Amino acid sequence: MIAWIITAEIAFWIVIIIGLICRYVFKMPKLSIFFFALTPVIDLLLVILTAMDLKAGTPASISHGIAAIYFGVSIAFGKTMIT
Repeated sequence: MIAWIITAEIAFWIVIIIGLICRYVFKMPKLSIFFFALTPVIDLLLVILTAMDLKAGTPASISHGIAAIYFGVSIAFGKTMIT
């Protein structure tokens, strides 16, 4: 489970950096909006994977708690971080 959290965090920052490069270096604001819109998709995938893991009978662990914290922070501060 911890691998999914790390992968989601890395994917989040890669998508943000690509979005910023598209917007400010290549002057392609519509493409940057696409990449910025992928950030909630990454969060949703993490939630789905965590739920599937728990539904499969895996006991709740620290990694599940970290996934919940990651998702909560993304919801609470995601818009601020992107702007």
